Amino acid sequence: TGWYPTGIALGPKDGRVYALAAKGLGSRYVPGIGGYTPQPGGSLPSGAAVPNGSYYDAENMPGLLTRVTIPTSSQLASYTAQARADIDHAAGLDTRPARSPIPAVVGGASPITHVVYIVRENRTFDQVFGDLPLKRKDVTGDPHLQLLAAATPNAHEVADRYAISDSFFSDGEASIQGHWWTSSAMTNDYTEKSWRQNYSPRGRPYDYAEGPVTSTPGCSIFQKLAAYQLTHPTFTFQNFGELVGTVMPTASVGQPQGNLCGGAGPAGPGSNPLGDPSYPSQVELTPDDRTRSAEFLKNSGLALDGSDTGVGSLRNFSFLIMSEDHTTGLGGTQTPRSQVAQNDAAVGQIISALSRSKYWSSTAVFVTEDDSQDGADSVDGHRNVLLVASPYAKQKSGDGCLPGYVGHVHYDQASVLRSMELILGVTPLSAYDAGATPLYDLFQQKDSASQLTAADLKPFPVAKAPPFIDETVASLPKSSKKTALVAYSKGLDLTHLDRDEAGIEAALWQSVRDDPLPAELQTKISGGRADLDDLARPVTSLMDPSTRSTLTGAGVVSGQAVSCPKVVANPTPVRPGQTAGPGGGLAATGASRPLALVGGLLLLLAVAPRGRPRRVR
Repeated sequence: TGWYPTGIALGPKDGRVYALAAKGLGSRYVPGIGGYTPQPGGSLPSGAAVPNGSYYDAENMPGLLTRVTIPTSSQLASYTAQARADIDHAAGLDTRPARSPIPAVVGGASPITHVVYIVRENRTFDQVFGDLPLKRKDVTGDPHLQLLAAATPNAHEVADRYAISDSFFSDGEASIQGHWWTSSAMTNDYTEKSWRQNYSPRGRPYDYAEGPVTSTPGCSIFQKLAAYQLTHPTFTFQNFGELVGTVMPTASVGQPQGNLCGGAGPAGPGSNPLGDPSYPSQVELTPDDRTRSAEFLKNSGLALDGSDTGVGSLRNFSFLIMSEDHTTGLGGTQTPRSQVAQNDAAVGQIISALSRSKYWSSTAVFVTEDDSQDGADSVDGHRNVLLVASPYAKQKSGDGCLPGYVGHVHYDQASVLRSMELILGVTPLSAYDAGATPLYDLFQQKDSASQLTAADLKPFPVAKAPPFIDETVASLPKSSKKTALVAYSKGLDLTHLDRDEAGIEAALWQSVRDDPLPAELQTKISGGRADLDDLARPVTSLMDPSTRSTLTGAGVVSGQAVSCPKVVANPTPVRPGQTAGPGGGLAATGASRPLALVGGLLLLLAVAPRGRPRRVR
């Protein structure tokens, strides 16, 4: 079956099994098992070339109908064995090396005792890091889709200094799901089947953060840690800005509870699962994220230079929402690229302060996005950003000749939570993080602070801010395009995250690029509306040519010349419309567990409740 199975039936005439999967093969149109998945509104003849691999995650996921002949008893036993082997293979894609700082089991020792988890909003890998393939050969991306490299010097500095993954994927399609995945390692069926209605103009009430009906069967990370404190009273944690996962499943709608997760009791001293009241929540998109980083550092007892202020302390676990990179189009005070640059600067300030603090030898910082719905990506619309900054993170390429490590092992959001759980010593939140692959590949083989070198512990410098970091919409030169984009942006619905994500993305693209919008985005924003059609035509960037993003290339790049004589990249040429992953394997999407492939046919009948993109290797 495909991703997110929703139905199964026996054919009344042919006696075959028919299985429906709502999310099909994911958010790319790729050669599927037994044929091609057609693009919406059309079909591809057998053997036809796939015209484009760059798609948005929630707009191109046609369902999949699989027809399977009922196997004999011996065949079923063989298929079951194959399915189990595939599941075991997926769980072992990244085997734990000796002396990893991530323990093999819950309760194992780790030198990391402080975890900082930063969740940002909605970007794909190519939007931020599509420029990397032009600089190094060990990464897959498309420079044509890059929008935000100039606005993210700190993220790029982290990628050049510590570890980044080019094979990290969102488990959901939108923030409604994404914040559940980042806080609870799953969503429930209610959320999966109703979130699109909330994005429609039907006026559906928003109940995805506060409503018990959307709560997952297990605990959120905040609820789990409150329970953990009962047996570990010195453990501390703090929620900075997250709303999801702070309500009891049995509570009244919108009523936060101090008694979290199965009557575990209120959080212990020094902890607050319901959030810092001085820290803006996830739905506040306009605050300068540097105010968020300042509040986090103040609460953690740290100055910008990492010195101890004497008031407050770094918690064992800190969950930070930093949502300004969502942007608000041109309807607010700051330009979109200014908002992204401020978000990036805030992340740089946090990592820099921590790297100069007394906590650094026991700290790991994980930076990701809650989802990847606001941009296109050449591998899959679900491909997300994952950065790991820590003295324990790998800091050189696989061949040892380039600064910064690029990992290619398939990971997802559940993998991040699983890694943090193992480090902190808490049990999984759901079956998904329990079976997820920990981020072993992104860490060095050092399980003690005594093994760290001066290079490992070297402080992280805040990158020089781009000249547009404080750029306002009012400061942009007057033009008909600016007038149109401002009017358009002011009409966007920003009452909840992502409600008008296509419009926000269109405003971002046209504010920094000269070339036309991607065809799929044109369709998303216009929909036949005459008032939006002009925005989908070729335009001239609003920005000063010396500071705007430029079109540096087109098509997926998986190999560029670098100064290093040795490279460990995918040397396979990539044709237009085809994507390739490191090691030569085509990037694909599928169910939450690998599909059993027998004789080239899809024969796995087990119906899993949830899925996420995977690389086929």
